[in-house]
Amino acid sequence: MMHRSYLILTVISTVCCPSLFSEAAITGPKANDAPIRLKPKATTNPHSWELKQKPVETKKENTPIPPRFTKVPDAKVKLLEPPNNSYIKGSTVYVKLEIIAQNQDAFHEAYDQDGRICLSLDDGPFHCWPIDSRIMFSNAVDGSHSLVAKLYRNGELKEETSSESVTFTTVTDPTDPNQNPRTYHDQGPSWSKDDTPKPDEDAEAAPEDSEEVQVAFPLVHLISPADRVSYTGSDVTLTTFMEPRNPDIFEKYFQHSFTCFNIDIATAHACFSLFKNRFEPLVIGLENDMHTIEASLSNPNTGDLLEESSRGTTTFFMAGKSNEGAAYTAEINIRGKLHRIRIVRGGCLAEQTKALCRPVGLEGQAVCVDPVFQHLQLVANQMGFFTSNVLVGGSLA
Repeated sequence: MMHRSYLILTVISTVCCPSLFSEAAITGPKANDAPIRLKPKATTNPHSWELKQKPVETKKENTPIPPRFTKVPDAKVKLLEPPNNSYIKGSTVYVKLEIIAQNQDAFHEAYDQDGRICLSLDDGPFHCWPIDSRIMFSNAVDGSHSLVAKLYRNGELKEETSSESVTFTTVTDPTDPNQNPRTYHDQGPSWSKDDTPKPDEDAEAAPEDSEEVQVAFPLVHLISPADRVSYTGSDVTLTTFMEPRNPDIFEKYFQHSFTCFNIDIATAHACFSLFKNRFEPLVIGLENDMHTIEASLSNPNTGDLLEESSRGTTTFFMAGKSNEGAAYTAEINIRGKLHRIRIVRGGCLAEQTKALCRPVGLEGQAVCVDPVFQHLQLVANQMGFFTSNVLVGGSLA
């Protein structure tokens, strides 16, 4: 006799301070929904949540490979999902696309090193995924949306590769009697339905006669952009840290989960696969000054946000490509290297200090934190700002 197991997601929380977990439950599919089939992966690929410490932000130097093709091939992006002028049930939108290039070998040589596919929803900034990765938007507001895609390489968007703009409409409750009769496009996840785990092979699975499986999931900690920290340019890399209670079980049941980000209260969360990503998510085209960001996990069954996994909304600042948005720039030498720190009004000097000490492996160590923080305060006072922590603007009376 075969027994079904559905996914129930559970987290733990404390009252006094933010913790790594929260406690909530999401029930399995209803009677008329398809159950999730669960099967362990053959191999386990380690990820950042297995680390006991926050990852260090470092830049990897790639060894150049002599090109076989001297000319970058012409390429064009074609959006396949969602179709133009379609109606989508619910608030989760799966994106599928095709890259059209006459010479595929030349295209892969040009784009495999650092190439990405970047999408802009409703004229917002471009969110960039590794080419051939899963792409999803979650928690889309009801109504009409527009979507356009471009290729990215060598640090810039390639305008000539742009797709045609696609328009679609999301309807959270298609059964609403006030909705006009319409035909809905049936979207499906962009992954194979055959690589989900089997429930009877899970050590944390419920008893045989149960229809539930409990899997704890952690909070999503944003490493970059850090709260109240300023960044040069108009692009920012999104880096997260998670520490699940049982990494193996978490990986097995969350293979189809995403990490979803919402910047500046956008009309939807842009979601990146939790596993098998070659690059960290990248956001391109942020205006100068303050921005907000929130990060959550998605339910691997439905694509809906697991709101209990979010630590809430934080802020960060962009100074512009020429740092024209910065209130001032402070310079400090650490281990023989000169660092230029751009500060925007409203930024937190303590968090800016942590963001500088982290990449050199000295986060939380007085040998770095104390002199950097004191130096930022000193330069702020010299530039007409007075503060013990947050740069509020104005001179000391």
